[in-house]
Amino acid sequence: MDVKPCDHCGKPLSKGRRRFCSDVCRDAAYNERRRKPFDKAGVCRHCNREFAKAQPTQRYCSPLCKSKHEREGRKLNTTNECSQCGAEFVISATNKKYCPDCIDHVDPIAEKRKQLERRRKKRELEEALLDEAARTQVVSALLDAQERHSGWKPKRFVVNRKKRFPEQHANILFGDWHLGEAITPEETGGLAEYNTEIARERARRCVEAQAEIVQIYTDGGIPIRHCNVSLLGDMVTGEKIYRGQHAYIDNPTADQVVETKQLLAETLLNMLDIYESITCRCVVGNHGRMGERGEGPTWNNYDYLVYRWTADYLRNYSQISWEIPRSWFHVYDVLSWRFCASHGDDVQMYKRIPWYGLERDINDMSAMLWDIEQSPPNYWLYAHFHTAEQAEQVHGERLMNGSMVGGSMLSAKGLKRVSRPSQTFFGVSEKKGITWRYNLYLS
Repeated sequence: MDVKPCDHCGKPLSKGRRRFCSDVCRDAAYNERRRKPFDKAGVCRHCNREFAKAQPTQRYCSPLCKSKHEREGRKLNTTNECSQCGAEFVISATNKKYCPDCIDHVDPIAEKRKQLERRRKKRELEEALLDEAARTQVVSALLDAQERHSGWKPKRFVVNRKKRFPEQHANILFGDWHLGEAITPEETGGLAEYNTEIARERARRCVEAQAEIVQIYTDGGIPIRHCNVSLLGDMVTGEKIYRGQHAYIDNPTADQVVETKQLLAETLLNMLDIYESITCRCVVGNHGRMGERGEGPTWNNYDYLVYRWTADYLRNYSQISWEIPRSWFHVYDVLSWRFCASHGDDVQMYKRIPWYGLERDINDMSAMLWDIEQSPPNYWLYAHFHTAEQAEQVHGERLMNGSMVGGSMLSAKGLKRVSRPSQTFFGVSEKKGITWRYNLYLS
């Protein structure tokens, strides 16, 4: 007996089966009879590529294109910013990125520039929001703190305006008088002028300024009876310290020494009208040296001669005492505070104040003083640089004195620096050290 094949798959029929080998083949054959024929070639609605349809209703080549198209379709008829010019436009099915003016002539460079600008604005907006949040947080914290301290009331204490204070010492730095130097406004372009007569006038102003300041503090209850005068060198200007100096002096060195001695003695005698006693402590400068640099001892100097001669001239005035060492520096005490005075010409400089050189000089001097079992000074006094300046140190303070001259041909033309003529004046208290200070401007 012949076995019939399945009408759908062609397999031999089993016993009891008439047309189909299984229910699956029967259902499949039924669906095929009901299914209408369709065109299997289609075009994706999103990417416009051709693809083979698996069923008549398929509109997209892949699920990814379908999700993208549906997502962009939800944006239709909304506004967007043009990627090229930044103008707003209404999104359509065919135009989602560019406005109608840019869609036909897209410029990649302009588009990239606009994208960078958009990112910059976004970043600035985010930073502004963060800054505003931080300020809001600070204000909130301040308000909370004010609330916690709402019961605060200021405590009153009595100020004794008639209190008498301990005595203080006045201190004046005399240095860089450069007597004998001649500077004319014609040669300096009106920047500076100096000669012996101007030096005498500036010395007088220096004494008058001291008298006024001491009177103010004395009336305020601070007695000032003693003055420490630190003579820091370059009192005479010399003749051959730098090339061409002979053209800028009005007197030879011998006359400079005599006139400096007379002016210094006159100044100290007038200061006795302000103070009951004066102590003069001296170091020499570089303009008074005799011979070339390094020739002979340090004290072989016209400044040293001026100090000795003035001390001898005023020997009958017991109110004035002198300390004139032969070293280039001098360490002394004022009301238990240690001072170290030096001219400063050994500190290297090049057209500017050598701040780091001064730091090194102080450190090296401190180390050497330890070697001779002297504690480092609290205050360091310098001249030479013709500039008034004060600066804190790790263990004290540095004071740099101005000059009587101000600007000169050397400083104006060579260093491009013209300082105002001044001398430094300050007070020292036994408990607090330097308590007040002034730059006595002399012009």
